[in-house]
Amino acid sequence: MELAEVKTFLETNKDDAAVKTLLSEFAPITTDAALKFLVSDPEGKRRYHEQIDKDIGAAVIASTKKYEAETLPGKIDAAVKERHPDETPQDKRIAELEKIAAASEKDAARAKLLNTATNLATEKTLPTELLPIIIGNDEVTTTENMTIYEKVFTEMVTEAVEAKFKGNGRTIADGGNLKASAADLSKMTPEQRLEYVNTNPQEPAS
Repeated sequence: MELAEVKTFLETNKDDAAVKTLLSEFAPITTDAALKFLVSDPEGKRRYHEQIDKDIGAAVIASTKKYEAETLPGKIDAAVKERHPDETPQDKRIAELEKIAAASEKDAARAKLLNTATNLATEKTLPTELLPIIIGNDEVTTTENMTIYEKVFTEMVTEAVEAKFKGNGRTIADGGNLKASAADLSKMTPEQRLEYVNTNPQEPAS
């Protein structure tokens, strides 16, 4: 069939339902037809929203990347400078002086604590050589440490004195052959007892 014959057939049968369907399939897509498909047709709605979501997602990603590349670095630098501004020579000098003052205060506090510990040690006739490592961070801790130090030192000296007496066949209660009496020994500090025993060795008991 020639093209002219086709045109004649379609024109003659234009009111036929089958011909109308066929012609609608070949009809050009107009703006109104496209809008009607996207708004009214379920498949058109689905595809429309899919495309919208895809376009919005792409736009958000592109905008985020642009922000990260162009704006974010500047904001980060500004925030860092705000928290840690560039120090001037005067700022550095002030910081150094504050550091020196803090160290001086720490040394003064330690010296005061050492003096407190020394007074306690003198009062209780305890050796002072270990005080630098016994003092704490404050007076309360230092006093607690000194109490522990006195207890441990007293126990050690008492054990040493008793061992000295027992080694010579005597007990500390009877005084052994020492010139000092048991009463005299009881009045001595642990350090004085140890010194006395060491400087006055007794003869072994017969």
